Amino acid sequence: MSVDGHSSRMDGVRSVDRAFNALELLVEAAPHTVRVVDVAARIGADPATASRLLATLTNRGYASRTPQRRYTVGPRSLRMASGWVERLQVASAGPMERMSRATGEVVMLTQLLGTHAVPIASRVPPGRGVDSLPAFDDGIPGDGGMGAAYPVWATAAGRALLAALPPVERRRALPLEPYPSFTARTPTNWPDLRDLVRTGVRDGMHFEQGEAVAGLWCYALPLPRGTQGEVLSLSVLATGDLNPSRHARILRALRAESRTLGDHIALVPTP
Repeated sequence: MSVDGHSSRMDGVRSVDRAFNALELLVEAAPHTVRVVDVAARIGADPATASRLLATLTNRGYASRTPQRRYTVGPRSLRMASGWVERLQVASAGPMERMSRATGEVVMLTQLLGTHAVPIASRVPPGRGVDSLPAFDDGIPGDGGMGAAYPVWATAAGRALLAALPPVERRRALPLEPYPSFTARTPTNWPDLRDLVRTGVRDGMHFEQGEAVAGLWCYALPLPRGTQGEVLSLSVLATGDLNPSRHARILRALRAESRTLGDHIALVPTP
């Protein structure tokens, strides 16, 4: 093997090692975020190299860039942060189970990761499967309680997450305009999306009708920040005819249990 060939192979091994090292740092820190300089120190490289590596991990879904220009795990690596995720799942189990039984609907706890709303936990009422809901085919696949990642601009759960951010940070959690469109109802620009977020804040409820998936309804509320700064929302997913009694039942349960769940999450211990 030539010297150049050996050098190229070693460069490739070093790049892979750095990528795994950076990912391990994100997992260890989660849900806390890290700076580019923290990653640079961890992988033994300059900040420019660390920034390029983080950009690659973000593009692949293994890292997320926050509105504060820091980094954490991404939709594809969330399950690796098992300690934190399991604590949230345990804290949310009771309120979500009660809510699913009271409404007869699918209930979801969602975390903001970059420009994605990523399900942390879900509850399905007895006699139904989550596959009874229309599928979102453009998401990032997940498993267990954590499903596909949804775009924050096209879902009520995502808008509730945006509402939990300071107004100055909301636009930073979004991709460049025009935002990708999934149905004819998807908001694709900031003025329209900003109005929808403001309406949800004013009404005390974020609502979506077929913006990410045709035929899917979603009600969502932001939760108070967790003990470790998590940005979370609680949502109900429904299909079919939303008659007044069903609508009222969902609103009542979501408002009551979001308060309870917020209290539970506030007590989640710091690792």
